[in-house]
Amino acid sequence: MNRAQRRKQGNKKPINFNRQQLDRVKKQTAADAAEITFRFMLLIPVYTMRNHYKWGSKRISEFLDAILETYNDFTDERFNLYDLAQTLEEETGVHFKEKIEENNRKREGRMKEAYDEWKRI
Repeated sequence: MNRAQRRKQGNKKPINFNRQQLDRVKKQTAADAAEITFRFMLLIPVYTMRNHYKWGSKRISEFLDAILETYNDFTDERFNLYDLAQTLEEETGVHFKEKIEENNRKREGRMKEAYDEWKRI
């Protein structure tokens, strides 16, 4: 789009960022995305516990307090995600990495099926 076309549309001058401003915007965007993801990942287990296990407000509140305490321990670098997964696998026998990879394969299969169906339309 040339300058005359931008004027006609009422666009002002392009916004220019220097490297520091761009880095600040990137960091803020990443922080915002992490916050949204964290809230999303809290809501899913709480929703599941409420609907599948009929947990009430007391259990949910205690669960959220425990989750946030564990999260604070993680952010204080008392452990890392590898340590957490390894400990849970040793204590429960559940292999989280395999469960996640299996879920990803299923999701990718569903996405491929949906895409193939969309291509036929």
